[in-house]
Amino acid sequence: MNEFDDSVGAEGVEIPEGESGESTGKKKSAMPPAMMAIIGVIVIVMAVGSHFLVKMLFFSKPPAPKVEKTTEGPAVGDVYKLESLIVNPRDTGGRRHLLIEIGFEVSDPVAITELETIDPLLRDNLLTFFSAQKTETLTDIHLRDKIKEKVKEIANFNLTTGEVTKVYFIRYVFQ
Repeated sequence: MNEFDDSVGAEGVEIPEGESGESTGKKKSAMPPAMMAIIGVIVIVMAVGSHFLVKMLFFSKPPAPKVEKTTEGPAVGDVYKLESLIVNPRDTGGRRHLLIEIGFEVSDPVAITELETIDPLLRDNLLTFFSAQKTETLTDIHLRDKIKEKVKEIANFNLTTGEVTKVYFIRYVFQ
């Protein structure tokens, strides 16, 4: 025996044949291959399942609300659109402004022609009204209907043919 022989351990102690990995020719695995395959399949199934679960819970669109179309309802008459009124309210010192576009629904189509004619006068009256208001009044959503009523009064005061029946705020941007 020489000092490089595998059958002899340190200081001349012999190693039995069953404990040496080379003498039997087989290496012991920590887990059998069948068990590793089963675990691999389980991991893949869990990954795919969690992917679809996360996608369904967090990235799906909420169901659209059901809206029933009705043929009945208020019909919108002829509308005159007054565009791009820009106002500096009373208490802003010119630092803030209100951009308004208003739609006037009229009872008589002839009133639209008259609104086009009195457009500069109507704009002036509305600019005067809106610039006299405080910021709190213009931004309070609960006062919006009262403001619409006052705008309707201003428009009807200037009309001689027909009347404004409704006022629509098409754009109401306060900055």
